[in-house]
Amino acid sequence: MNNKNKYTVIIPTLNEEKYIVSCIKNIKSCLLKVEIIVSDGGSTDKTIEIAEDNGAKILFTNNGRGAQLNLGVKSASGDILIFLHADTLLPNNTNVLIDNIFADDNVKVATFKMKFDIDNWILNFYSWFTRFNSIFTRFGDCGIAVRKNYFTDGNFFPNWKLFEDVHFLRQARKTIGVNTLPGF
Repeated sequence: MNNKNKYTVIIPTLNEEKYIVSCIKNIKSCLLKVEIIVSDGGSTDKTIEIAEDNGAKILFTNNGRGAQLNLGVKSASGDILIFLHADTLLPNNTNVLIDNIFADDNVKVATFKMKFDIDNWILNFYSWFTRFNSIFTRFGDCGIAVRKNYFTDGNFFPNWKLFEDVHFLRQARKTIGVNTLPGF
């Protein structure tokens, strides 16, 4: 594994003890030069303890997921920021996928395709649809990769409790376009 970029993975959490260890271990297996930030929204379970024990940097805000993501952006040291939900796993070849697509300096924002680990025809159908770059199939559940300098231009997630990712991607699509990472 040879990363060209330094990555920061930002995980917004609220009572994610069931998923957080798998998520962090998956990230570490997919990316070499990686900083992992857990931006917590007030967990009352063991999310924070588990994340700390697995090497994540912990941030706190109770103002909703948009605020959690923005706090992570401000604290991130990576060139490429990856926004990932705690119940989401990256493909094994993530470093190659991201390095290849971001080799083009014009690419600022990209999303992953989605694949579910449950065999269900509705989920499989929806997963198939994520191959298309549409406002109906791109949101935080897919995982979002963003060049950090995109945020220095004032582009942040709205401080909403939900659907901040949909709005962020809609705005990015209007101004610069959103690329789809191959994989899965």
